[in-house]
Order: sequence, then C-alpha cells, then structure tokens
Amino acid sequence: MFKIYDLIIIYRFRKKCNFFNFISFLKNIIIYNNCVILNIENWGVLPFYYKIKGFKKGFFLLLKLKISFLFLKILINYLKSNIFILRYFLTKIKKNNYFINFFCLKKIKKKNVFKK
Repeated sequence: MFKIYDLIIIYRFRKKCNFFNFISFLKNIIIYNNCVILNIENWGVLPFYYKIKGFKKGFFLLLKLKISFLFLKILINYLKSNIFILRYFLTKIKKNNYFINFFCLKKIKKKNVFKK
C-alpha cells in the first residue's frame, strides 16, 4: 500500500554538480521501484543556525513521495549510508489532508480575488 511522505534532505555543500547528480540518481531509484514523485522543490543553498557536522551551509531538497513502506526502509538505509547527506527529515502525510489542501487551493485563490 502506498502512502504519501515528505522527505527533506540536507546535502553537503561542496559542488553543485555532485548535488544534481545525486538528485537524478535519487529520482531514478524512486521511479525504478514503481513509486511516484508528487513534487520536488530545490530550496538551494541555505545557511545553518549552528554547525552540522562541521558545515555552515547545505543544499536543501524537499521531496513529496508516494511510496510503499518496504521501499521506504531501503531509501532510509541509502540515506544513512550516503556520506554527503548531513540530515534528513521524514514526515507522513494523511492522504485526505493532502488532497483537500491541493485541490481546494485554487478555489481559495479564486474566492479572494476582488472584482473591479
């Protein structure tokens, strides 16, 4: 059974080419395992408030995924073993809340528009 997760990855800031290779490799792993990528947001390089493993900056990447629990274990093991990943955060999203927010967003924007 597929569930929806938000995954935020903080990647080590060294070279951009390594980061984009990592993103393409991660996409290929997810697609190969018949999972769905709902959204990818590259937040770019952001400074930290405190040092994380000796670094002051890092690349932030947000992935919204629809994946199975078995593949989630494999993905977490890969993230733990990768030396370039400083931190990752994983949250489960209730399916009903996600689809209500996603589809009602356009209606809310239309209601707030003033007519001249």
